[in-house]
Amino acid sequence: MDIETLANHITKLGKHYFDKACNVVLSEILNLTPINIDGSYDGGTDIVSIKDGQREKVAYQITTQKTDIKNKAYKDAKKAINKLSVQKFYFLTTYNLSEIDQILIATEISQDLGITAQCFSPKIIAGLILSKGKLNKFLDVVDLPLPRQHGNIVDIKEKALHSYSVFSDDAGKLKYSVYEDTILFSLFNDSKKEDELVEFVMNFLSLNEESESIIRKRIGGLFGKLLIKKDENGSISLLPIAFDDFKNRQSIYEIELYNLSSAQTDLLKDYELSWTSEESKKISLWIANAYISNQLENLKDINASIINNNFYSISENSIAKIKNYFINEKSVDISVAEDLTNALLDMASAHPLITKISRASVYVALDGNNPITSAKAIGASRWSDVNIILEPSVALPFLCSLLYSGNTNRFFKNSVKSVRQAMELDSPIYMPYYYFNECAGHLLTARKYIGFESQGNELEYSNNAFISNYFHLKNKGIKVPETISEYLATFSNSIKTERTDIKNWVRSIMTDLQSIFTSNGIEFIDTPHYEDNDVQDIKVEYMDILDDLGIKKKNHLFNNDIYTLKATNERIVKNGEVWAILTNDRSLVNFSKTDYFKGWITNAFKFLQVTELSKPMSESKLISLVHSVATFSERTLSLGARIMDKLINLSSKEIQNYELKAEIEKFKKETIESINLDDPNVFDIIDIKTNEFISKHGLDKKVEEEQEINDDKIDLEL
Repeated sequence: MDIETLANHITKLGKHYFDKACNVVLSEILNLTPINIDGSYDGGTDIVSIKDGQREKVAYQITTQKTDIKNKAYKDAKKAINKLSVQKFYFLTTYNLSEIDQILIATEISQDLGITAQCFSPKIIAGLILSKGKLNKFLDVVDLPLPRQHGNIVDIKEKALHSYSVFSDDAGKLKYSVYEDTILFSLFNDSKKEDELVEFVMNFLSLNEESESIIRKRIGGLFGKLLIKKDENGSISLLPIAFDDFKNRQSIYEIELYNLSSAQTDLLKDYELSWTSEESKKISLWIANAYISNQLENLKDINASIINNNFYSISENSIAKIKNYFINEKSVDISVAEDLTNALLDMASAHPLITKISRASVYVALDGNNPITSAKAIGASRWSDVNIILEPSVALPFLCSLLYSGNTNRFFKNSVKSVRQAMELDSPIYMPYYYFNECAGHLLTARKYIGFESQGNELEYSNNAFISNYFHLKNKGIKVPETISEYLATFSNSIKTERTDIKNWVRSIMTDLQSIFTSNGIEFIDTPHYEDNDVQDIKVEYMDILDDLGIKKKNHLFNNDIYTLKATNERIVKNGEVWAILTNDRSLVNFSKTDYFKGWITNAFKFLQVTELSKPMSESKLISLVHSVATFSERTLSLGARIMDKLINLSSKEIQNYELKAEIEKFKKETIESINLDDPNVFDIIDIKTNEFISKHGLDKKVEEEQEINDDKIDLEL
């Protein structure tokens, strides 16, 4: 049993069972004698220990609340002093506090109140239980049901993955943990001769012949660790300590699977649908398969050295299977099936069973190596060594979030999360001047939506981040400025007064936006000036990608990307630095797959997935598939928004003519009703019809200066 798995389990305990678990730690590990005097007298529990024949008054307090932990600990300690005159105070919580936070809480109590204080989070509690061999005692006192019927039905490889213990920061030697855990798992309830054991492990992990000597060495190492034994007939089996450990791992596995089944049943009750344990097991396996498949795709994107590629027999389209199951077996319509699928994925994303199975799959695929060091496209030992260029399609949602708290669709949310995640990982984040300029152009473009406020439900899904954010907040009833114009002015006062010189207007806006970015951790980076000959090769390569994708970019936007690709690639090749570009632009992400670029170009969604793999299990949440199924209503509204974005970006100022607005509304309604929303080419169809509408009404005569506005990119990496 590893610390992370047990810590995950402790975080889910209710107050009653958490109190019992804390008693195991305090009485059997710290040798304190608990005396429960909880009640109106003091609201806590007193613990008395004997020290040098003297009674030392010690109090402890537990909490299962998830907010305001620091203040609660301080108040409880102060109350314990006032009521009980204690000299020592223990504070135990089910919330995953960082090691630094625990130290700071204990230090503040000790210094301010003059007593000895200690703060224990689930990871510390789990470590104490495991280090002192008290796991069996813990499982006994929490007394959770173990539904054994699940154990023999779930796929054996899924159970094996859950048994691996390679995820904790405390488990330092990741390289061979996969091998050793597989050897031990192979011997659980089944002794084997050495040759038979080696063959089983190699077949199980789909290893090549070169790995045989490594497996034999790991078997020898397990003899030295006193985890396995060999009898007079040469059969190898587990020693009691190893057997008990695996038995406990399986117990936790059974509990977690049962809890997930119960949660799914409770969810289905809201929809008045029956749900059996057999259905729950089937759906859970599909969810786990979908997460594993998704994680492996992420590893391929960063060119990680996937060694055990044949270990998995994961069926494709697991998410589609879940949705179709509800449609075909439960007779629900497509919108309900999509809502249910999203709800199940969201539920599973933070569940320890799915988290561990998916995380285990990554380490098996990488032969026990850490994802970030295994990634040829990253190749850093820590995230603080990874320099990140922030491209406008990610930078703009982050900019909106700095002034307004509301988010919109999943692309907006993931963009904001990805930037904040990079900051938490201490990765330096940069933007060149021309990307600041692009952001200013987007703000200026947003002015053209003034007058279309009546279409706010659709415009919440606009690809213009400012417009999307504004209408999302307004539709949710969140307080925002009364008009679009006033909202935009909160980012730059320069937006208020119209100017004839578009270039200078954009530059004045750019100054205001750059100030907001730099004051919030986004640094300016200078890029070299390149002559045409310097970038000719990369231009040809990038143009081929744009042609293949059917994407057209204005010349200056095209050059902005070229300069970014050239400058970062030079730093990688010449200086040995590590660079990544964070973008939602489909053309840039596809360029990273060429031989030219030596760094990592990724969208916000995949950045979050890969960085989560570097976190300890207890702090990690799998976000890879959460809300990956767009609802029917969202797709309809987003198509309406796409039509508006296209009209705004390609049309002249006449688009705001009152009579034309009625024509636009009619065109939009008829177009959406006439197409199949599930058609994979639906965006292309929308764009073609919109272009025809623009030409028909003579709206394609833009003022020349308007070409200088850096319009929103609508070709996002979906």
